[in-house]
Amino acid sequence: MIELHEPYEYLTRWQIKQARKHAKMTGPGTPVEKCRTHRIRLPLAKVDHFLDFINRPYFYQDVAYGTRVLKLYSREKIAMPNIVRTVKRTTMISQYIQFCEEEKFVPLSRSTLFKILEVREASQRKSLQGLDNAAADGASGFATLERIIDELQEVGVQTAWCSEVRKRLRDSKQYFKTNFCLHCTEKESCCPDHCAKFALSDDKDETHKKTCDHVHSHLCCECETLKETVERIRNQICCHSTAVYCKEQRDDFLFDFDKAKVDIFEWKAHIMRSVNQEKAKQEVIHNLKNGEVLIVMDWAMKFTEMKFREKQSEWFGKHGMSWHVSSVIIKPNVGESLTVRSYVHLFDSYRQDWFSVASILEHLLQHLKSNDPRLKRVFLRSDEAGCYHNNFLIAAIQDISHRVGVSVIFYDFSEPNFGKDICDRIICPLKTNLKTYVNEGNDICSALDMYTALHRRPLRGTSTTVCQVDESLKSLEMKKIDGFSKYHNFQFSESNIRVWKAYHIG
Repeated sequence: MIELHEPYEYLTRWQIKQARKHAKMTGPGTPVEKCRTHRIRLPLAKVDHFLDFINRPYFYQDVAYGTRVLKLYSREKIAMPNIVRTVKRTTMISQYIQFCEEEKFVPLSRSTLFKILEVREASQRKSLQGLDNAAADGASGFATLERIIDELQEVGVQTAWCSEVRKRLRDSKQYFKTNFCLHCTEKESCCPDHCAKFALSDDKDETHKKTCDHVHSHLCCECETLKETVERIRNQICCHSTAVYCKEQRDDFLFDFDKAKVDIFEWKAHIMRSVNQEKAKQEVIHNLKNGEVLIVMDWAMKFTEMKFREKQSEWFGKHGMSWHVSSVIIKPNVGESLTVRSYVHLFDSYRQDWFSVASILEHLLQHLKSNDPRLKRVFLRSDEAGCYHNNFLIAAIQDISHRVGVSVIFYDFSEPNFGKDICDRIICPLKTNLKTYVNEGNDICSALDMYTALHRRPLRGTSTTVCQVDESLKSLEMKKIDGFSKYHNFQFSESNIRVWKAYHIG
């Protein structure tokens, strides 16, 4: 055999034996199937540890525009929304290495971590619109302080002092964007700036106050540096005197300084509240059982009418169509992973008020109950929009529970730009499917057209329906509760409603 094949190609005895073995097992002439083999040279435990760290919501932000296609080994394609990375790779890896030092964990090398982040692609943040007010005002506060320092330098303040203060402000701003979120996640911190129990307790009301079991014996260098820097700026404004520096100019500086200081520390409090309210969602998901679901609700931005060929006169004066997204997180059975099912309610034109939300919630609970008779308990979560965060909806929830036969246990409200990312992940591909439907030569001018588009181009795990709200059933009348906007967590029982200003504080 070797001699016969020698004019064409040299064969070894091992190759001949393998060919005879393949012909005996699969048949002569059967092509050999090539199996892909993957070589894993990295310890999976260390890779998973790094992935768990970078998957935290503090480093990424989902956006409701733009998609990317994920191709699986089964040749299946999944459309996913874009994510924006809020910090640079170097900052993320530096925080991870510091985190490993605190936990005494040996991480992968820096070059390997950079390669993993290159594979896990994300868009780098450049300019964003629609930011929450607290974060935007806080960033503007730092910019105002830097502007004051520049003007102080022009009227005679030492250049070295100004350069040092500018650097401290920039470091503090970067600290708010990165490490402060991680420090606030600690259950019990000995630093008063990082302890949620201490920071979120209300000293004027004992019912919304929680006493710490530990002593606040530590101080955070970054937090103390910011306080000291702000105080140094104020002292410099008040103490500096020169012929050019008049009293009116000093008063202007003090006015801008006081406003910037309030905005900066309000941003810090906003981050603390956001991290604490996020714990409510994480604990519910972690402890979810059979017969329980978590519903995250959000109104999408109104969808304006779209035509395949649209005249200029038709392009102006569009009213837009309302659509509401409810993402239901379910744990099917013990040991199984969580599943997410989204429900979209479409409206031609209707006010986004508490009664529309109550109607959507009752319709959704009836549908979930009919599909799964085992459903007994529901946890709700949404942002603090006026249609959700009001005493009318909170009072109506108990009536809805009695009519449907499903108990609403908790209703937690998230801080702005936190907690409803799961809805944004669904809204993004839905918008893409609608635009694709129009590009195929169709028009979307009503909620029924939206339903037809989403029905022809369905999104896996999503159901849509066209709705109308019957205003004649709106009969709930009650007095408004003073200070209702201060409460962010509600627990329902048969006889009462228990409220918290901050999750599990008080």
